[in-house]
Amino acid sequence: MILILLHINILSAVYSIAGSDSIENMKFLIKETKITTFQIDVPWRDYHLNSISSGDKMENTFASLDPLKKTLDNIRKSGGKVIIQLSVHYIPEWFLKDHKDKLLRNYRGSFEIQSEDFEEHYIPSPYSDLVKYQIIGAWYDYMGRFFKENYSDIIEYINPGILEEGQMSYPWSGYDGDELVFWSFDSYALEGYRSYLERIFSLNKDDKGRTLKKLKRINKKYGTFFLTWNEVRPPQTFEEVRYYKIDKKGNSPYFIEFLEFYAEGPLSLAKLYSEILQQYFPKEKLIIKIPHWHRSLKNKRTFTEGRFTNYYIENLKDYYKNIIFLPVQDPDDLVKYINYAKNNNYKVFLEPTIKVGDWKEVDDIIRKVDIDGINIVNLSDLLGDNGKKYRKAYKKWILFLDNNSDKK
Repeated sequence: MILILLHINILSAVYSIAGSDSIENMKFLIKETKITTFQIDVPWRDYHLNSISSGDKMENTFASLDPLKKTLDNIRKSGGKVIIQLSVHYIPEWFLKDHKDKLLRNYRGSFEIQSEDFEEHYIPSPYSDLVKYQIIGAWYDYMGRFFKENYSDIIEYINPGILEEGQMSYPWSGYDGDELVFWSFDSYALEGYRSYLERIFSLNKDDKGRTLKKLKRINKKYGTFFLTWNEVRPPQTFEEVRYYKIDKKGNSPYFIEFLEFYAEGPLSLAKLYSEILQQYFPKEKLIIKIPHWHRSLKNKRTFTEGRFTNYYIENLKDYYKNIIFLPVQDPDDLVKYINYAKNNNYKVFLEPTIKVGDWKEVDDIIRKVDIDGINIVNLSDLLGDNGKKYRKAYKKWILFLDNNSDKK
């Protein structure tokens, strides 16, 4: 009997809405739209009070989870399930005050990622082991244990909130008035980059250390002029790269190999936080958002987002069994990513956002590929002035996916 239930759960689609409301409104949406699940955001900055050095370890203090318990209890009473999104997009004030040296920065020394955000947006460096393991890692462990002990019965999925725009795309780009700068100039990123070059330019296992011979090989391949290892740095901007050596294929080795280094940073976070959460939940319960580029010609992020989509799909399949894609790019390109993810045995979910209009393209996408669920953003859209129209659209998707699932 248990095996049958598990089998049914794996095959069933998940229809969710980002946000929660009163028990009555959630019951109404469950009945009206046949949704199954509510996605809620759990911000790091709201539930982590402090992290203070104590010898060679960090002493972490966490906030009361009573407000979160109230939300989860209401979801349980409504008869729904929940997708937990552990959000590390916006950092606590104490982290900005005590750990500014561990924030991503660009070559100008700037910390703030997005100039047009409504509030300041900073991102911890993925190259600081202290942050990864003893600060943010400790918070993931705290939350994972709490969810396991109190709400295992209603948790559909847990999303660690990394590899979405805040961790991968924002650091690459600004808006039209901004330089397209690289965010890898904190001391941890620079040290990580030098260690990376030290490794990839070694001729064999005995070719160790940051030697002058190795530095000459770097300069020869990249067209750079580093005199010492302390001068070695990543490219500063997209524009700068064109001044360095171009290979026979028209590529800049300096740029291409830097991108490979950069991709390893967010990937290491995604793997680590999966390992922490898997102490409490199987990887079948872990879901991750993997970004891809936007089509907006007004936004320079068009040229910088989602360079590593397939790279993450390939390298995270032993850590996550579910992926969320945002349908904000050309549907044909997104279909290719979805098919690639499905071929790598992931469940795939779409997360259309009504306010940017991408929900209108879901019809086209779900007719071309095998989708396992839809999470619509935001719940308020389905209850607002246009709620009836949007509920109708959501019910149409659900009906189509249910009918399509019956034919499999």
